[in-house]
Amino acid sequence: MTGNRLPDPNDKLFSLCEDMIDGLDKKGVAIGVKQWTKDVMEAKFGAAFTAQSTYDAAQKGERDGTTARNIANSNAKGFIASVKSIFVKAFGSAPSKDWEAIGYKPGTTAMPDSPEDRAQVLAGIRDYLTANLGKQFTNDDLAFTSAHAGELYDALDGARTALNGMVAARVQAKAARDFAIADLRNAMSGLINELYSILPDESAFYYYFGLVPPAGSSAPGVPDGVSGHQVGANAIAFGWAASPRAEKYRPFKKVEGVDSDFAPLDLTTETQVLLENLPAKATVHFQVTAYNAAGESARSAAVSVTLG
Repeated sequence: MTGNRLPDPNDKLFSLCEDMIDGLDKKGVAIGVKQWTKDVMEAKFGAAFTAQSTYDAAQKGERDGTTARNIANSNAKGFIASVKSIFVKAFGSAPSKDWEAIGYKPGTTAMPDSPEDRAQVLAGIRDYLTANLGKQFTNDDLAFTSAHAGELYDALDGARTALNGMVAARVQAKAARDFAIADLRNAMSGLINELYSILPDESAFYYYFGLVPPAGSSAPGVPDGVSGHQVGANAIAFGWAASPRAEKYRPFKKVEGVDSDFAPLDLTTETQVLLENLPAKATVHFQVTAYNAAGESARSAAVSVTLG
C-alpha cells in the first residue's frame, strides 16, 4: 500500500480516481474486480467532485460577499468621519447622551470598531436627520441627509446579512465536501487493496489504474510538457505538467556563458518556476525532475529559451 499512497491535494486525488475508473472500464471485469467496480467508483467520484464544486462556489461567494461588505463598511466609515465635525458643533466633543442617541457607545465618540457598530451609528444619524429635516444639506463634498445615511445603512446591513449567509453556506459545503472526499478516499483505498488481493505483485495491470506494481518502483515519472516563455526583459518562466506520484520538483537551469553545467534549484511543490535577473540576450536551458519519498525521476528533456 505504501507504494500507492493516495495523493493529498484533491485535484490530484480526482485525477488518480479518473485513471482508476478508466482502468476499471478497460480491465476491471477481465481481472475480476467484484467490490469496487466502475459503477461504484463513478458514483463515489461524482459525489466528491460535485461536493468540491459546491464548496469552491461557496468560497467564491464568500469572497465576493466579503468584498461587498468591505466596500459598504469603507463607505460607512468615510461618511461617519466626514459628519463627525457637524455633530461636534452640535453636541460638543465629549461623550454624552446626545452622542449615544445617534448610536455611539457610552463613553466614546471615536470611530466605531466593528461594521455592526458602524451600522448602528448610520441608523442613528438617519433617524436624527429624519427628526431634524432643517439640518440636512448637500454640497459637492457631502450629502448630510437622512436619505443618504439610510442608503449607507441599508448597503452595510444588507452586505453583512448576505455575508453571514455565505459563511454559513461555506461551512456547510466544506463539511459535505470533507465527508465526500473521505468516502472517495476509502473507496480508492478499497480498490487498491482489492487489486492487491487479485493481482500478482509484478502485474502490469496496475499501470492501467494509474498505480505501480508493488514489486516495482513508486518513484514519480519524468515530468512532461515542459515549456518556457520570456517574461519581461530579463526573466523566463518555465512550467511543466504535474507528474504522477510527485510530491515536489527539482528544476535545473544552465545559462550559456555563465553555468558550465546544469545547476539545481530549490525543490518546489509548484509546477512552474520564474528565473529572474538573467543576462541580456542570454540563452537558458532548463530541465526538471519529479521527487517523492521513494526517489527522484530522471530529468526531463531540456528546453531552451533565448531572451529577445
